[in-house]
Amino acid sequence: MEYDRKKENVKDIKQEVIKKVTPTEKERRDLLKLFEKIKKIILKKDKEKLIKKVELVGSVAKNTFLKGEGDLDIFIFFDESISRDKLEEYGLMIGKEVFNELKIKHVIKYAEHPYVKGSYKGIKIEIVPAYYLESINKVVSAVDRTPFHKKYVIEHLKNPEEVLILKKFMKSIGVYGSELAVKGFSGYAAELLIIKYKRFEEVLKAAINWKEKEVICLKSCNKKKIIKKFKDAAFIIVDPVDPNRNVTAAVSKQSFMKFKIFSYLFLSHPSLKFFEHVVPSYREVMQKVKKTKRHYFIAHFKNNEKVIEDIIMPQLEKLRKLAIYFYKLHDFAVVRSFPYYCSKGYGLYFEFHAYAFSTERHVEGPDLKADISRIKNFLKKYKEVWVDENGKINANTPRLYKKPEDFFLNLKDKDFNELRQQGIPKNIAKDYKSLKIKKLERCNEFIKRLKLIETNKYN
Repeated sequence: MEYDRKKENVKDIKQEVIKKVTPTEKERRDLLKLFEKIKKIILKKDKEKLIKKVELVGSVAKNTFLKGEGDLDIFIFFDESISRDKLEEYGLMIGKEVFNELKIKHVIKYAEHPYVKGSYKGIKIEIVPAYYLESINKVVSAVDRTPFHKKYVIEHLKNPEEVLILKKFMKSIGVYGSELAVKGFSGYAAELLIIKYKRFEEVLKAAINWKEKEVICLKSCNKKKIIKKFKDAAFIIVDPVDPNRNVTAAVSKQSFMKFKIFSYLFLSHPSLKFFEHVVPSYREVMQKVKKTKRHYFIAHFKNNEKVIEDIIMPQLEKLRKLAIYFYKLHDFAVVRSFPYYCSKGYGLYFEFHAYAFSTERHVEGPDLKADISRIKNFLKKYKEVWVDENGKINANTPRLYKKPEDFFLNLKDKDFNELRQQGIPKNIAKDYKSLKIKKLERCNEFIKRLKLIETNKYN
């Protein structure tokens, strides 16, 4: 349907979004029917009779899942008396046998302990072993909190449709999901925000005025102590189930600021456009990046061993930080950088201030607070120096690396062991021979990360 921009207001937009994102009754029934089927298989496979309970958790259980995106998060609960090793071994065995009986592929994934994941007729299924606990005080691992989260949301969430709108908004602007590729808001975080602020637009109104290290408490708390406890966090929602946990620990400063920006833009000019998740074309992105007249490139690797995203992304992040440290040492000014993962490959994007680089690099030396021995050493190392207005000694020295790409290219002739000694993570070291330096990559995940926020589209 065509939507008249002149008539757009928050109420009308929300009604339109709800129509599009609310699951049908048939979809709900089918998901619950599949859960019951899997539950029967789990109990049948429990030959040792160790399973205490099988429970559906997650957004389907809480009725906060988006249409067409219902995943089944199934927890197999064991008694506290069972050892951690036994829980993991037996839980994985049961999970594998379930997927084998359903005749579908599965993978072993890792949180605080391993679980089994697969997809059945387009529905993602996770089978997770956990301890059955009467009290949150007995929590052993992060997954043990999940049933307590479910209970809290069911008891306190009065308007789940507002969660659907908020999730869709977050998803469309690219800040939904706590995985490393996004570093955004989890579904539980969205639910807690609606419990706190009641309505979607009230969350956005609050977000505009949030500052770094903003603390959201659903129960009484000492905010100064909370900030001290979670000193590295960009944004803090204290878990009402476990006050020792920050629900938004995964939220990066980037995602936090993007949410603030889009909250302001939406409330300034409400539009359905904010709920449309559009990936720009390769050509469109390439034209925009070229206009910057900056130096940019991709270090792209083939995924020869088909390593999953959850394993590669942390390794890419480690390599990205290693490269940034190198660039700082060698006076290459990074504007922005990010990792990406595609089905056939993965890599790192880097963008630099300069389009062409000088033949020399700038080196900062000791200042007035420095010991004379440091000053002597600097003068011995660098022949031409000057002192700036702050009393700091500076020097120029010929560039060892002419372009920032050289950081990656100079390692290409190294073998696996040499690469590991240089700090290259294991799986990337295995794929290093496949390295290609590119300008842009025809990959949706890469293009989404590179996409600029065009505020004029919404003003």
